[in-house]
Amino acid sequence: MTHPFDRRKKTPAWKTQEQRLAKKLKGRVTPGSGSTPVLKFKGDVVNELYVVEAKSTKDKSYSLKLEDLRKVVRYAFQQNKLPAFQIQFEDGKAGNILDIKEWVLIPLKHFEELQK
Repeated sequence: MTHPFDRRKKTPAWKTQEQRLAKKLKGRVTPGSGSTPVLKFKGDVVNELYVVEAKSTKDKSYSLKLEDLRKVVRYAFQQNKLPAFQIQFEDGKAGNILDIKEWVLIPLKHFEELQK
């Protein structure tokens, strides 16, 4: 339990998520990707192959909009990379092997290429 006068700021969940994802993908976090409209290149995490838009929720569902997918496709196209959309569910429960909390969406044509 934290003390009520503890002034240390807790790292926001989205920031921790982006940092962990960048480490897993051997990529980098794009500073200010969600708040700076003038960035030349955007996307929360970028590596050699992908531009990833990362989202997290404490809810049991996530409402994905077509515009969100179009946005990451635009960012990826600008950087000559593949688009990916990552969703993390943070329900605070320790899960079993069937309780997968992190998902990645990629275009079907790229998924088909992975099958070859």
